[in-house]
Amino acid sequence: MRKKISLIIIIIGILVEVTWVAGVVCGPVFMKLLELTNTQLGIILGSLNVGLFAFSPIAGNISERFGASKVLFYGILGMVLGVLLVTLGFNYTFLVAGMIITGIANAFIINANMTLLSELFPQMIRRIISLYSAIYFTACALLSPVIGKWLSFSLLKGWTTLVFRTPFAILLLFFIYFGITAEKNIILPLMRIKEKSIQDNPVITNASSKIMSLKWIWVPLMSFFHGLMYIVMVSWLSPMAKAKFGSNEFKGSLFVGVAILGMALGRFILAFFEFPWEDRKVLAFSTILGSILFFAGLFAPIYFLAIMFIGFGSLIASPSFPCISSLGGRMFQDARAKVYGYMYATYAIAGIVGNLFAGMLADKGVSLSWVLTISAFSALIIGVLSLLWEFLERKENKVKIMA
Repeated sequence: MRKKISLIIIIIGILVEVTWVAGVVCGPVFMKLLELTNTQLGIILGSLNVGLFAFSPIAGNISERFGASKVLFYGILGMVLGVLLVTLGFNYTFLVAGMIITGIANAFIINANMTLLSELFPQMIRRIISLYSAIYFTACALLSPVIGKWLSFSLLKGWTTLVFRTPFAILLLFFIYFGITAEKNIILPLMRIKEKSIQDNPVITNASSKIMSLKWIWVPLMSFFHGLMYIVMVSWLSPMAKAKFGSNEFKGSLFVGVAILGMALGRFILAFFEFPWEDRKVLAFSTILGSILFFAGLFAPIYFLAIMFIGFGSLIASPSFPCISSLGGRMFQDARAKVYGYMYATYAIAGIVGNLFAGMLADKGVSLSWVLTISAFSALIIGVLSLLWEFLERKENKVKIMA
């Protein structure tokens, strides 16, 4: 049963992440075909996070009460509707609506996946989440240049109607197929188990009361800056490559692919090699060093150096998501679904604010290299927050021992 659930979680996770990456890679095409401004592109890319922000806490509460399998079911239905709207997106409004619905579905799917993984592998959350995210990051890294190559080819041929709609139509078919497969083999069996558990134990514990003091706030706070680091970086790397180095769609998408591949490789390393350091130490070291490499890449004078530094920076900073997720699942086990809900809500806020702010700065003439320092500074802040949390906890423990 664990293998089946893990497999379906990985497949759905891949599809969700590829959907987001497809939107990012297609961003310049959206601008060209629909005559959008940088600000409008920022709204389209950020609108995916509107639904994620608004519905992540709701998904966490539903998951806590009725089970993660039911949340996964609703999430897959939403993805089918959202991707369909983007596929039919003949204007700006269609794209924004499709992205918002996709973001809502994303909130349900991510919460369900993280909760299920934490429940299935409680003793090795960091390594499992690293492996899970590394697999779908690898898929995105491999597919990003493929999508970019299709965009270049179809634009050259003058197939404007098919340019961005083809990738999303293919994703729609995959969501329908694997949604049906998931419902039959995973979702319905788990729903029956959860319903029986509720019947046997009718008293529902208020999990939020089990979150001790306000320590859980550290998780969504660091998740916010992780969102700024990752979402802004991946969203604007392709436009930066075009503006700074005169890259075409393929080279721009390759920049995105290398950044994602760096994240994937780093998480594979974290998954398969046992690191003795506690989550916060790994988090601090990786993000501070990663921020230095990000700065080097953003201000590199040539394309090769820029893509190399960004790739290595992504690899080094890759433990940020697994470590933050592990802290949420390991330190707040009785309320992990709700903690994950708030964690992804702040992640989504970062996507909304970060992309909108980046687009506004770009429209005002600020170089995209400087705009992307938002990501580099965010990585640095994650490291500082991690060290501060550990320091304050040690200080608190010393006070308790002395008392």
